[in-house]
Amino acid sequence: MEKDDGLEHPEHHIKIIIIATKMGVPLVSLKVDEQWNEHLVAPFLSAVHGFSDEKLGALDETLVKTGDLDMYVRKKHNLMLIAIMDKEMKKIEIGKQADTALELFYKFYQDEIDSMDYNNPEMSQFEKFEVLLKKQLEEYYEKIESHNDKGFFSKFKDFFRKDKPEIR
Repeated sequence: MEKDDGLEHPEHHIKIIIIATKMGVPLVSLKVDEQWNEHLVAPFLSAVHGFSDEKLGALDETLVKTGDLDMYVRKKHNLMLIAIMDKEMKKIEIGKQADTALELFYKFYQDEIDSMDYNNPEMSQFEKFEVLLKKQLEEYYEKIESHNDKGFFSKFKDFFRKDKPEIR
């Protein structure tokens, strides 16, 4: 079930964006699809990253591709940005987008994050950031809708197709 959040959605879009602590405590989320529960997703992905940090080496950025969905995770400042999206959604500079959101969040709420009681966090203090996430997502949708950048090989192939006589 999708939420009427006022966003103009392209055909393939984000389901949920979560900013959580590296321990998996969700601080703010932008839900586009109500079936996603940030209180289940964030701890799960935090555990996966915790295992990786301990046994395999740190993962600062992860893109997990599943059947119909992709999950993107970016870690910075002891925070995690999690984005779950349709697999067909264009991913243009998604790491840069995640870094921007995490940097802004950290700058706005550094004192609150550093002094937070993780056993009983006060989440309402972070709700205002949802407006900025929504604005960033709207701008990203505009970017991917207007972006018509083909890959190198597609451009190369098109170069030989345009107005060229057929070679016999």
